[in-house]
Amino acid sequence: MFLDRSKTIFMTGYWHFLINSVFLLCLGACIYFTAVWWIYMIIIFIHALIMIYGSAYVGSQFYLKTYLKGKQKKEKIISLTFDDGIDQEITTKVLDLLKKYNAPATFFCIGKKLVPATYPILKQMDRDGHLVGNHSFSHSNFFDFYSSARVQKELEDTSQIITNVLNKKPLWFRPPYGVTNPQIGRAARRLGYEGIGWSIRSLDTVIKKTEDLQRRIQKRLHCGAIVLFHDHHEKILDILENFLIYLQKEGYQVVSLEKLLNIKAYQ
Repeated sequence: MFLDRSKTIFMTGYWHFLINSVFLLCLGACIYFTAVWWIYMIIIFIHALIMIYGSAYVGSQFYLKTYLKGKQKKEKIISLTFDDGIDQEITTKVLDLLKKYNAPATFFCIGKKLVPATYPILKQMDRDGHLVGNHSFSHSNFFDFYSSARVQKELEDTSQIITNVLNKKPLWFRPPYGVTNPQIGRAARRLGYEGIGWSIRSLDTVIKKTEDLQRRIQKRLHCGAIVLFHDHHEKILDILENFLIYLQKEGYQVVSLEKLLNIKAYQ
């Protein structure tokens, strides 16, 4: 267990360390061999772009080991995930649709939405065979500016609610907006979380026309896909049902994220 964890910590910081080392070497070489200021600026600009990419792209692995898809190459199975719930009205209807089509899913819940009124819905998720992950407590626009201690507190508070209601401690974390940084990575690793990303982002909260959104998802569909939806807006109901019908037509099966990734969802 210790060796596995040490390897994970090393690998998630490897690219970050390598890029910073190359940056410093290039900058040092330029300072030693030339005094042309614009070369310095180009190196600094490229380094900044790489660091922005590493933070903004959840699959970069710069700061947190993150699963983006299953390893299946030919097996037509996928997993569904939903962010930003629980919504008392919409999430219940989403659960009804998933039961209708016998499709398990994973819900990454925001802690502040897990209030006593939503506990029955959280329990229904578990009874219906769905999984629950951590999506922070506040989902604040400034989450990626928080200190490591504050990020850890957010994850612990959300985890505590889920654990109290389901008697299961979640091991999966999806960073708000898919943004990671040293503070977020450090907090998640301290708590033993696995990062969960996606390979198909539906953009269901951005794209207005259902037809355009459906075409986007269908075009990107592949074996082992992890699809990202949101369960807090009315539009998701038509989108989800149409997608589930399309999956059946194309011979795809929706499976648990545990099965797709072969990792445990709970401690």
